[in-house]
Amino acid sequence: MTGKELRFESKKSFLIIGGSIYGFFSGLVGSGGPLRGAMLSSFGLTGGAYVSTNGGISFLTDVTRVSVYLWNGYLPREFYWYIPLLFVVAITGGYFSKLAVERIEAEKFKDIIHVAVLLASIKIMWDSVSSYL
Repeated sequence: MTGKELRFESKKSFLIIGGSIYGFFSGLVGSGGPLRGAMLSSFGLTGGAYVSTNGGISFLTDVTRVSVYLWNGYLPREFYWYIPLLFVVAITGGYFSKLAVERIEAEKFKDIIHVAVLLASIKIMWDSVSSYL
């Protein structure tokens, strides 16, 4: 979008540092999606690799989060039936995302990701600030 792209090599050290930063901020604010999106975008992944990697990270993060909620009793029993339903929704969404990404040019896909990261970041900041107003 600006003509300059921040790129990182897919080296183990960058993946560990990026994953650690993502994990820290996810735990701190409860959501790390925009940060994860920016990090994955900086590795120059193809659209399919981006969607697959993002989906895999999201799946593992959510399985861990739901397990903690269930183990500690944070999720009331009346909401347990949502878990398999949301699993089906996630798999279906991943499938349709794959179909959509296959039809979008790489540069346009990057622009869409950057705009989505920007909008999600603005929303998170707004939610944080508006709670004090």
